[in-house]
Amino acid sequence: MTDARTGGPTPPGWLPDPTGAAQLRWWNGHDWTDDYAPVPQAAQGAPVPGERPRLPDTTPVYNVWIWLVVAVPFLSIPLIFLFSPGVFEFNPTGSRAEIAHATASILVVSLTVGALSWVLWALTVLFAYLDWRELKRSGVERPFHWAWAFLYAVVYVIGRSVIVHRVARPRGLAPIWWLIGVTVVSLVIAIIWSIGFISSILEYYYNSGYTGALAI
Repeated sequence: MTDARTGGPTPPGWLPDPTGAAQLRWWNGHDWTDDYAPVPQAAQGAPVPGERPRLPDTTPVYNVWIWLVVAVPFLSIPLIFLFSPGVFEFNPTGSRAEIAHATASILVVSLTVGALSWVLWALTVLFAYLDWRELKRSGVERPFHWAWAFLYAVVYVIGRSVIVHRVARPRGLAPIWWLIGVTVVSLVIAIIWSIGFISSILEYYYNSGYTGALAI
């Protein structure tokens, strides 16, 4: 066997087992012998090139910013209550002034909800950036990039949790479970509100005696 460094024969010594086993094997200068030795512990714990180093167990992996990212979907729930049934309850056969006033009310509420939605989206991106910065300070190498929050909070939370879990096992997955819980609660509230909202609108038109808007 040729020594790659000198170009001459490889001198006797303990070398990695050519079979690929996680052990050392004695090379006598001419042939492999049947003498084996364990790989030194320091070498076993050496990081694999390109792999993120593991965090100490005492390093915190959660901070206030990631919990705010998780909470943003829940903060958007109050926006639906701006669409109260009263906003849509108007007599389509009324005067032009009444119809114009009702239309303006709907437009104002829609614009308000849209503006607040953009504010919450911007806050999500900001919180994701602050969380990303905090992870870097904690020693996480190449944390999931905060810019993914531009797409949706769920994307950032999942990516962040997967990477943190890799370097801090078994920790790191709590934000995913909390996000699932928040999402389920938000959907349940939205469904209950939608049912009540539609029922109120139908009841209003029924009691007002106007059925033309409901005709198919």
